[in-house]
Amino acid sequence: MHVCLNRLSALALLRQLRATEDPHCWEACSIPDPDPWPLKRWSARAVPYTLLGRDRPPSSRDPLEIMVAVAQARPKASFISSRVIGTELPAGSFVRVSDEFTVPCPELLYLELSRVMHPAALTLVGYELCGAYARNPLRPRTGPVTHGLAPLTSVSKIRSYLDECRGIRGIGVARTTLEDVRDNAWSAMEAIVSLLLVRDVKDHGYGIKGITLNERETFVGELASKTLASSRVPDISLNELPVGFNYDGYGHLDLNSIDVVALEAGDLKGKLAEVRSKYVDDLRRKLVC
Repeated sequence: MHVCLNRLSALALLRQLRATEDPHCWEACSIPDPDPWPLKRWSARAVPYTLLGRDRPPSSRDPLEIMVAVAQARPKASFISSRVIGTELPAGSFVRVSDEFTVPCPELLYLELSRVMHPAALTLVGYELCGAYARNPLRPRTGPVTHGLAPLTSVSKIRSYLDECRGIRGIGVARTTLEDVRDNAWSAMEAIVSLLLVRDVKDHGYGIKGITLNERETFVGELASKTLASSRVPDISLNELPVGFNYDGYGHLDLNSIDVVALEAGDLKGKLAEVRSKYVDDLRRKLVC
């Protein structure tokens, strides 16, 4: 089979793929007509749902969201929800990520999600697409997060894409929420803290728009000698003040791992040294902020 996924289905697949694949190997393509090949008719059981971050096949209550170029191409299947793109889109709007699936480019996906997501949730998806992490496809709020990834896009790329789009509902919401997105978040919690800082006071935020995430600071003299080069990257920097924030989440003082190593009769001394090194590095980061 081959379909162009859309919205939450496409987002789940991207989250699944980012943990295992290099996005640079994905190829730009045109939007395909849905095709159940090698089957002759659509079947929910034929959908490789585990590849989509699902734990069960799609159904009429939890359909597979796809995109088609013309209404006549819509599959006649209750487990598929299709949207017709009846307007010309910028070049490179679709990417083939596997033999089975094509998805909207990250910039178009952000626009598509603006029609079905709460603005705050959409903004956090923007942080994720422009950041170095991916949420869990099956449990995005509570599941494990994958870190250390290459961003799929950037705020400037999404903004430029929206400028090229015409006649697509949701573009106003997409533009508005994008104002609160920042590039280069390294974790989901970092994105949440950043969003809280930049959101307007009327939207229960702090209204601090001028922030930068994970930008290396340069120091000279005595302060430089007291910090490690690897530690001079505050999670969040205030652009107009010499102030930065660090979020020390789970793992920064990973005492549980010491217990595990001890129980398994592993290298306890080595693990203690590793945890101590990380803790000392965090303390040195606080000299910067």
